[in-house]
Amino acid sequence: MLEYDVAVIGGGAAGLVASKLANGLGKKTVLIENKLIGGDCTWFGCIPSKALIKAASIAKSVTRIDQFGIESSEPVNLDCSNVMEHVRSVVRDDSKSHNAGVLEQEGIDVIFGAPRFINRHHIKINGKRIRAKKFIICTGGHPLIPKIEGIDDVPYLTNETLFDLEKLPKSMIILGAGPIGSEISSAFARLGVEVTVIEKSTHILVREEIELTSVLMESMRKEGVNLIMKNKIVKLRQEDGFIVAKLLAADGHRSEIRAETLLIAIGRRPNLESLRLKYAGVEFNSKGIKVNSHMRTTARNIYAAGDVVPPYLFSHIAEYEAVIATTNACLPIPLRKTRYQHVPWCTFTSPQLARVGMTEEQAKESYGSKVRVYRKQYKDIDRAKTDLAAEGLSKIICDKGGRILGVHILGENAAEVMHEAQLGRSLGIPFNKIATVIHAYPSYSDAIRQPAKKCYIDVMKNNFIIKPLLAMTARKNRKRMILLAAVSIVFVILWFSGLREALSLENIQSKGQQLKTLSNDHYFFSVVSYILLYTLVAAFSIPVAAALTIAGGYLYSFIIATLYVNIGATAGATAAFLFARYIAGQPLQRKYKDKLTKFNSEFKENGARYLFTIRLIFVFPFFVVNLLAGLTKVKVRTFMWTTALGILPSSAIYAYAGQQLGTINKVSEIFTGRILLAFILLAGIALMPAFVKKYKHFRQHRKSIKKTRSKR
Repeated sequence: MLEYDVAVIGGGAAGLVASKLANGLGKKTVLIENKLIGGDCTWFGCIPSKALIKAASIAKSVTRIDQFGIESSEPVNLDCSNVMEHVRSVVRDDSKSHNAGVLEQEGIDVIFGAPRFINRHHIKINGKRIRAKKFIICTGGHPLIPKIEGIDDVPYLTNETLFDLEKLPKSMIILGAGPIGSEISSAFARLGVEVTVIEKSTHILVREEIELTSVLMESMRKEGVNLIMKNKIVKLRQEDGFIVAKLLAADGHRSEIRAETLLIAIGRRPNLESLRLKYAGVEFNSKGIKVNSHMRTTARNIYAAGDVVPPYLFSHIAEYEAVIATTNACLPIPLRKTRYQHVPWCTFTSPQLARVGMTEEQAKESYGSKVRVYRKQYKDIDRAKTDLAAEGLSKIICDKGGRILGVHILGENAAEVMHEAQLGRSLGIPFNKIATVIHAYPSYSDAIRQPAKKCYIDVMKNNFIIKPLLAMTARKNRKRMILLAAVSIVFVILWFSGLREALSLENIQSKGQQLKTLSNDHYFFSVVSYILLYTLVAAFSIPVAAALTIAGGYLYSFIIATLYVNIGATAGATAAFLFARYIAGQPLQRKYKDKLTKFNSEFKENGARYLFTIRLIFVFPFFVVNLLAGLTKVKVRTFMWTTALGILPSSAIYAYAGQQLGTINKVSEIFTGRILLAFILLAGIALMPAFVKKYKHFRQHRKSIKKTRSKR
């Protein structure tokens, strides 16, 4: 029996990383592979498909050399018969770096065969028993073949057999418009193959941003790809050397298409069938093996990584997971955890489609109105103009503070361009900070830099210091700011001018006789001066109104003083009301028009009653009511009459006290028990309509309940 510290099952992207890391950490390691070292990525996926895509890109470039001002003496005729052999040669060259001999030279044992678990510490392979302290399962996946009538009677292709083609077919049906189907259809169409894609959804690449996939679909159609959406294949047959597919559309329409070849690309399933995982105590389902954040399975000594672990079936994620799984397997206790919030990927269509993070729809579901979306069309990027690569756009989704929520790029070099934003997102760098980094020009980095500049402006505009400064200097607000500054200056002057001390009750009492003589000698002048002074005090909310009202009662008698006070107070209140409306009310109503619709409707109907009630209840500060009313859409005349009537009782009380100026020494002495009771009664009367309305509503509700019960 062979014994190891770590046994890695599967020699694909995850298995290679796992075996090399375990060996590097000093563990006796064995790599077990059933087919070919390198796995899906080397032999059937990343390497051959990208070699094919590059060949297709070259072919496309050759056919459009005239667009770059280059003329050929001969018509351009492309012979693509050797493309598939070129692809295989690239694969063979890549596989040399990780064959069995190379791994064994590093100290890793390599065994080929199909292993089966006996228990969680033992497997059987090629008749031999192997024991390992830790196992890491990296067996990858295989193409999912749908149950379609006649599928077993036609020679279909998958990504595992596609690159064995000796020559390109003249026509091909591709079932599935996911990453594999989209990439192969895009490449084959550029190489002259008549391609038809069948997809049951409304769009290709259903996990991606619809805004970008819509542009990509249009581009693919221009290049000759026949995209048939909202259809599925219900039957297959062979006829005269062609594969015939019967289609059923979502609306029930039936049709037929035919082609030389058929590629199945609807998804993948994990390679788990032959492992007998139940004997090892490893839980799994049709989508893959169940693991925790440490990549450990339900068996404590067994880990898993790569395509056997859902949901991200990418080579770069397989490597990421393999590092975490192997590190934890080699430590006494697992310490490292997976974090999938920053997983990027790219579909290498023409143009490329790269993505990391949330779509706009997902971001709005989580963040609502805080989402900001920044775009840059490739046709507006100078480097794209020079390369005649104008198709595509970048779309970066952020929150209000510039935190990157999602990055989506469709266009030339999208896979490379994405990584600047991906770095910012992973490290928590706000998107607007990218705008401050110096970029080389001209480059495709403008797909990120230019949107970052827009984000920079937005973040600056919303800064709590800069925002008011910008508002103050904006042309549309200049008059408001000048008025606000002027009023503020006057307020400061009045506040520190000694006016409060001059109009204090003590000062009025000490100079009462002089004031009365002056008033009698120059009555008209004194009345005008008194009303203007009261208007000024009320408008600027100087806290001497009570003393000034008492002085009016002393100088002009109770009833006359109440009238003068009412005129001055109403005029001052109206001035403050109009000031608040102009400075803040109008901008507020414009900015939040939709949100204030219900409030404005209610205030339009009951505003007069509300204002009158508030004026009667003396606990509401006079100046606060003036300013807050200015923020509403209440009419000026409504504000004036509710103010005049509402302050009448309190004005009368203070003026009456002024007739007996000698009997009180401070304002608080006015509020005897009887006066306070009067104010409370006034407040009760003011609130009575609201109570009556509530009571009527309660009675109606009780009646409706009784009717409902009687019907039962």
